[in-house]
Amino acid sequence: MKIDFQKIVVGLSLALATFAVVKTVKTKDQSMFSNITKRLDSIEDAISYKGITGKGKQGRHNHIYRLIEEKEKLRKYTYILNQPYDEAQIDRTTKYPDRIWLFWDKGFENAPQLVKDCVASIKKHSCGRIVELVDANNLKKYIQLPDYIIQKYKDGIITPIQLSGIVRTELLYQHGGTYFDATIYAIDDPKEIFEAEEYFNTFANENNYNKLSFNVIPNYCLRFKQPKHYFCYVIRNFLFDYWKENDIDVYWQWYSFVTIAHQEDYKVFKLTQRVLEQNNKNNAYRVLGSILLEKYTPSLYEKIKKSGQKVFKLTDTNKISKQNLDNTVLGYLLNSTQHQQK
Repeated sequence: MKIDFQKIVVGLSLALATFAVVKTVKTKDQSMFSNITKRLDSIEDAISYKGITGKGKQGRHNHIYRLIEEKEKLRKYTYILNQPYDEAQIDRTTKYPDRIWLFWDKGFENAPQLVKDCVASIKKHSCGRIVELVDANNLKKYIQLPDYIIQKYKDGIITPIQLSGIVRTELLYQHGGTYFDATIYAIDDPKEIFEAEEYFNTFANENNYNKLSFNVIPNYCLRFKQPKHYFCYVIRNFLFDYWKENDIDVYWQWYSFVTIAHQEDYKVFKLTQRVLEQNNKNNAYRVLGSILLEKYTPSLYEKIKKSGQKVFKLTDTNKISKQNLDNTVLGYLLNSTQHQQK
């Protein structure tokens, strides 16, 4: 029997090519994940993105380098991603209370009026959900943080901002629900958030979901319907272990840990890809609080309402509180809220 080696070679080549195509299709997202873990986005690419950085090119340079420096210091904690996590601990059959969490360390009765107005707006648009107002004094009613974290907060080592990051992560890990910053103002019912199993967004633009080396997942609005979520598990352990060993405040700590987890943990990568693509398609929940400071006109207000954006993150509340808001959209909304409360 004569063996046609040429046909065998051609056949094997076709088989290998077919296997390679199938493998490429099956592992497209794995390849994306692998590429992200092997590189940092170029500095120039990062500088071209202006969403979260300071004024001018130099300001963006400084911001980018600070992020790189801080993130590399925190990368030593990637061992946390190898800690065992029991998927079975998530009870998907029990219907947990779907609560909204807000935190102000010194108590909401001592918060600025603007924060109180934000709280009132969240309560008004809670869609019937219980709004839990958490502070440093009633914290133990909801969660038990490690003693060293509480002590470092009392000693001024852990700032109120850092404590807030720890508290929101632990609240969602233990109880699930939705967390809003106390400086989020709602103008309508954010049903898209409340109806989601998981919700967070990014400062990245709508075509840039997977580039989180420098773009950031903010934590001002987070939702995990079920407690014991893997995302919260990872970030809480990052935060707990960091503060167990360190007394240095890293401002971008929460964001950097999320970015590291996104780069190093395929499970977190898949989660962030899915949630960001789902929630950021219309880019509706960007930080657009600044538009509320524009001069009020009925047409602008209608435009904001028709945009689909229901919640606004008010940055730099101290500065906003000192502004004359009388003729702004925010002033119009605040006057309406205060009028309804009387």
